[in-house]
Amino acid sequence: MDASPPSAMKASSWLSATEAALVLVADIVIVLVLQRAQVFQAAGVTLGWWGVVAPAVLACALAAYFTRAQGNTALPLGPNAVTVMAFGGVVAALGKSLCAVADERCAIELAGFFGAALFVYAILVAVLTVAALRLDLQEYRRVLLMPLAAICWTYLVITPALKLVHEPLTVALPAVALFALLLGGAGKLIPWLVSAGLWLGLAWLNDDFPRVVTVHAATLPPFAVQAAWGWLVRSELWIHALPIVAPLAVANAFGIIENIAAAREVGDTPSPPHTLGVVTAGTLAASLLGGNAPITVYVGHTAFHLRGAGWVYSALAVPFLIAIGIFGDRLVDLLPTTIFLGAVGYLGAMVGLLPRRHLRSAADVGYFAIVVSPVVVMSLVGMQHPLLAWIGRGGGLTSVAWSFFCFAPRRSPTREGAAWGMAAATLLGLTHAPALGWQSYATAAVYVAAAVALRVARTRYSATMRG
Repeated sequence: MDASPPSAMKASSWLSATEAALVLVADIVIVLVLQRAQVFQAAGVTLGWWGVVAPAVLACALAAYFTRAQGNTALPLGPNAVTVMAFGGVVAALGKSLCAVADERCAIELAGFFGAALFVYAILVAVLTVAALRLDLQEYRRVLLMPLAAICWTYLVITPALKLVHEPLTVALPAVALFALLLGGAGKLIPWLVSAGLWLGLAWLNDDFPRVVTVHAATLPPFAVQAAWGWLVRSELWIHALPIVAPLAVANAFGIIENIAAAREVGDTPSPPHTLGVVTAGTLAASLLGGNAPITVYVGHTAFHLRGAGWVYSALAVPFLIAIGIFGDRLVDLLPTTIFLGAVGYLGAMVGLLPRRHLRSAADVGYFAIVVSPVVVMSLVGMQHPLLAWIGRGGGLTSVAWSFFCFAPRRSPTREGAAWGMAAATLLGLTHAPALGWQSYATAAVYVAAAVALRVARTRYSATMRG
């Protein structure tokens, strides 16, 4: 029997909640810093701190509200790091045509693009999550983990590593140390303390502390609704954004279901409608406030729950996030924020390793290499070669479809559906080739032939079984 006095138990509970809140806020700050840095590097436009912090504040407050009377641990929610990294390339491509000068017009156009893309994303996540819950699509978790792993390894592990190659040792070594210590399972504070100590020592030796630079740049405006509506009817949105938005929406929908399942395994019973409502509200808030990261459920609920964090930690995160909204620029001035790429790489490795238990044979490993290839080619290769351009166009969508071909049950109708879907996507210019050219016609014909062959094989198998 626990003889600890009630006051000691209460103090311990608050300590655990505060620790969990700080860990959650640290994760969120990493994504927010990346968000602002990528948009500025690509287009010379800044994201307002309140615009990027407010969706996380809203999500944490709603999560605390919905779980306060249920005795649960609030699911950790925040901006989606994968989407931020993936959108970096899209923003760079759009920046060349929209942002020759980082002026107010450029800022309005980018805000409209983000608003439209996140609106489509929020709708897709809501529809896919409801459908997966209603239809009980558990067998497809294995299928969809494969492209999710490809996306996470590419955007959260390989991309940060390539960025760190161009950083001075003052930043690169602490980032690598942070990644290695987190991956090695060191205690929560040890990786951060070692990384900070390395940075301080190297910066002192090389006099390489961050220099405060005042940047005069246009700021993304909130509530660019008219510009967002204009983007919804432009083909550029669907061609540039949908191949990224759609597979990430699929991954996020199943991520919500996975996190709810993990919570139930440790005794919590979060409400799927409430969880989906928080994700949707936070993402729509981001689309209205000039952000470029949707709200997602973070991996880590089980750890928070086992440490006794309770529902209140999500509420405790709110004042910390508000402080980031107020003092965000000073925070960026004082910290070498690219060190956080070590933590981003760790998160990507953790999510990217989830499917390994599903790779049961050498053939499965080969299939996984096939699924990974479109995402890697799209993001890391210039695609000047015709074959690379064919593989990489719409890499996320292609990865999802090829995952169904490789990992779905052998005679599942979803394989046929994926073939028809890819034929349509290619004709629309979302995958493989520009719309309505000889390449798109030829590619679509191959997918249609595959769909017909799968239908014939399934029909013959059914007839054999009946006979």
